[in-house]
Amino acid sequence: MQIKKHEYAAINVVKSALTYERFSEPEALMADVQRETESARSIAHNGWWNALASMPGLGADIGALQHVTDILNDLALQTLPEYARAFRQVDVKSMFSEGALNAQPLVDVTPALKSANMSLSQRLREYRSVSCPRLGVLASAFRAGEKALESADRYASMLTDTVLPNVQQWLGYDGKQTYAVLAMTPAEMRGSGGLVGAVGTVAVDHGRIHIGEFQNNSDFSEKKATNVNKDEYALYQLDGPLHLRYDVRDVTNAPSTQRVAQLFENIWKQSEMGKNTDLSGVILADPVVVQSLVKASGDVVLTDGKVLTGSNTAEYLMNTVYLERPSTETNQVFGEVAKICVSRLTSHLNTGTLKTLLKDLNMLTRYRHLAAYSFNPALEKVLAEFGLTATVPNKTTEPEIGIYTTEKNPSKMDWYVKRSTTIQQINCESNAAAYHVEYTISNTVTWDEVDTLPPYISSYTKKYPQRKGMSMETIVFYPPAGGRLSNFSVEGGGSVPTTGALEWRQIYHTFVELQPEQTVTYSFDVNVSKDAVQKLEVDETPSGNETNDIRYAYLCPVG
Repeated sequence: MQIKKHEYAAINVVKSALTYERFSEPEALMADVQRETESARSIAHNGWWNALASMPGLGADIGALQHVTDILNDLALQTLPEYARAFRQVDVKSMFSEGALNAQPLVDVTPALKSANMSLSQRLREYRSVSCPRLGVLASAFRAGEKALESADRYASMLTDTVLPNVQQWLGYDGKQTYAVLAMTPAEMRGSGGLVGAVGTVAVDHGRIHIGEFQNNSDFSEKKATNVNKDEYALYQLDGPLHLRYDVRDVTNAPSTQRVAQLFENIWKQSEMGKNTDLSGVILADPVVVQSLVKASGDVVLTDGKVLTGSNTAEYLMNTVYLERPSTETNQVFGEVAKICVSRLTSHLNTGTLKTLLKDLNMLTRYRHLAAYSFNPALEKVLAEFGLTATVPNKTTEPEIGIYTTEKNPSKMDWYVKRSTTIQQINCESNAAAYHVEYTISNTVTWDEVDTLPPYISSYTKKYPQRKGMSMETIVFYPPAGGRLSNFSVEGGGSVPTTGALEWRQIYHTFVELQPEQTVTYSFDVNVSKDAVQKLEVDETPSGNETNDIRYAYLCPVG
C-alpha cells in the first residue's frame, strides 16, 4: 500500500533524527519528510481513493486515512519549518570554545521553540480527534503515526520545559558537578554489567569536562555498602559458592542503575574521595564504551606499544590484557585508555565528534554497556527518557523479560561464556500474547585451552583445583511487567529455576556450574500483559559483544 509506505518513510526519517543518525542535517531531513508526506497526501486524494471514500462502511476508514495524511502534511509544511527557523538562530560555533560547551545560545531560542511546540501539540490533538480505522492494515499505519507524533511531542516538550531551563546548571555553571565512573568488566559478570575494576571521576565545571585519576578497586576494599537489603543478602551474600562482599566490586550486581547508584553512594560517603565532595550521579561503563571512544577519538598506543582501535579495544580489555600483562596492572589499563580518549574528545569538542559518539549511543544504552543515574531529579528524568538509566522490566506496553547473571567463580571466564535466546510466539488469537523462550548459555573454552590460561582468568588455585576453567553462574529471570513466567525446564545440566524476590519483584533464580565445552538450555513460557503493543524483548547482562544474540523463531502476523 503506497500511502502506508510513504507515511512510514516519513516516520522513519524522524526516527533517524531521534536516534542520532541525522541530527546534524535538519534542512535535508525536513525536505525528506515533506516529500514523503506530500506523496502520501496526493495518493490519498486521487480519484480512486475519493471514490472509495464515498462508499458505505469502508468510506469511513478511507476518510480517516485522508484526514491523517492532511494533518501530517500540514505538520511537515508548517510545523517543521518553525523548528528549522528556531535552530537557524543558534550560533553553533559559539557553543564550543577551547574544550568548553556553553549552551546559552540554545537556551536563548527557547521562546521560538515553545511556539513551534504549540503547533506540534495542535497537530497531535487533530490527529487524536480522528477515529482509528477498523481495517487492520489502515489501523496499524494510523497507530504508528500517532505513536511517532506522541514521541515527537514528548521530546519537544522535555527540551523546552526541562532541558533548556536546567542545562547550564548541569554543565557546572552554577557549581561543579561530580560523577563517579564505575569501570566494569563483563569478563566477570555482575547483573548490570561486570565486576568494578576501577573507579574514576568526571567533573563538569563551567562547561569543561575534567577527568580524574582512576583508582583500583583495592583502594575501596575496606569499604562495604551498608544498605544491602534482605533479598540481596539472601541471594548473593548468604548463597555461595562466592559470597559477595558488596564492596565497590559488587555494587553493579543490582540490575537497576538506580540501585547501583544507591549502593555506590553509600560507599562513596565512607571514602576519602567522598568526604568533601557531593556525588551528582553515577556512570557505568564497560570496555565496549571505551571501544566507541577510541573509534571517535582515534587509535590509542599504550605504554607497552600495544595499539588499540575502534574494533579490538573491547576484546583487549576483557581478555587479551589478562593474557599479556600482570594481574596487578590490568584494572589500571581501562582507566588509562578511557582518560586518553576523553581528554582528546574534550580538547577537540565539536559537532562532528559528537555525531560520531551519538551514533553508538543507542547501541551502548540498549545493551547496557553504558548507563547513568543522576541524583538531580530533573536530569534523571531526561536520562531515563533516553534509556540511559537501566531498569528491570517495568512497562506493560513494551514487554520484556530480564535475564541477569552473576559470576560466582572469581575469574575472568565470562569472556568465554556465550549466550543466546530464541523466542517463539505460541498464541495468535488471544488478547494477551504468549511466547516460548529458550535461553542457552555455553562455556566455549576447550579443555585443552584451559591449561594455557593464566590462573587469574581460569581461577585455578591449589585449594580449589576443580574450579579451573569453570563458570559458576547465578542467573535471575524477571517476568515482564504485568506478565508471568511458567513451565521451566532445563537441558544439559543445572537445576530448574525456583521463585524468589528481588527489588520488590517476583523473580526466578538458579545456579549452574558450566564446565569447559558445556552447554545448558533453560526453556520456559512467557505470558505478557494484555496492554502489550509490541513483541517480547530481552533485557540482559551485557557481554563482550556490542549486541545480544536474540532470535525470533516465529511471530504472529500483524495487520
